[in-house]
Amino acid sequence: MIDLNDLRERPDAYQDAAKKKGLKISVKDFLKVDDKRKELQQSVDDMRAEKNTVSKEIPNMKGKEKEKALADMKKLSDKLKKSEEGLKEAEEGSKEMQLELPSIPHGDAPVGKDEDDNVEVRKEGDIPKFSFEPKDHMALGEALDIIDIPRGVKVSGSRSYFLKGD
Repeated sequence: MIDLNDLRERPDAYQDAAKKKGLKISVKDFLKVDDKRKELQQSVDDMRAEKNTVSKEIPNMKGKEKEKALADMKKLSDKLKKSEEGLKEAEEGSKEMQLELPSIPHGDAPVGKDEDDNVEVRKEGDIPKFSFEPKDHMALGEALDIIDIPRGVKVSGSRSYFLKGD
């Protein structure tokens, strides 16, 4: 996940990263949702603190003062319950949006639509020559029956696989 403090300090960098990665997400909208979540969290915390304070004082009260405090506590409890529900929804929305936020790519990373736009920077060492056609790791894994591609794709989406056996 993204460091929210860094996101708040550099929202334009994250918006630019989303654009470079072809994602249609608004960092400003996320920050608005997150600010609303923080406000609701503060409100809920304040209500809980007030409820705790008054709850400790009620046993020392008598008569109409106690009845009024109990009635106020009932209203506060109802309001707190509604606010907690709103906070839960805001947290879920914020978390969902946060999971879509991209990390900032390195400045030297080329911008492209897919892996075909990647640029080979260099090759290291001597490239071996074989008397046969070498197989990639996926073909070897399938041949050895240690990779399950169909299940991996079904569970996690394209380009995913499960390792089988030990």
